[in-house]
Amino acid sequence: MVLLMTSVVSKAQSSLEWAMVVDGTQQKVLMSDVSFLLASDKTSTFYIVCSNGAIISEVASVSFEEVNPTGMSLPEQKAGTQVVLEGDAVTLSGLAAGTSVGIYTVDGRELSQRTVTGGEMTLNIAGLPAGVYLLRAGKTTVKFMKR
Repeated sequence: MVLLMTSVVSKAQSSLEWAMVVDGTQQKVLMSDVSFLLASDKTSTFYIVCSNGAIISEVASVSFEEVNPTGMSLPEQKAGTQVVLEGDAVTLSGLAAGTSVGIYTVDGRELSQRTVTGGEMTLNIAGLPAGVYLLRAGKTTVKFMKR
């Protein structure tokens, strides 16, 4: 009987996964659902970008814990700036007219600058060599890789 209980406990422990817990809200995101963390200079908060594109913003700190993933789901995408990289095009939506959009090297050198005239803008990045870049649209900054 004791052997059977040990087996059940062992099986339960092996089905646990690591999750990031947003301090203050206790919102949990499985580590396998986190695409990347985004931070900016001169701020004390960061963003958690999930694999479905949802963003948890203004995160001050997190902790980690093992959780049972059953019933957990990704946060929903919120309305706001959306960035989609497809081939040689970067499409931004949810932008206000007059928003400044720029592409920068990771060392901060500006490569292009445009101003949004409607709610959506597509940038052609075919002329950029393969590498890592920063895209800034208003107060949103996204790191992307061109292959």
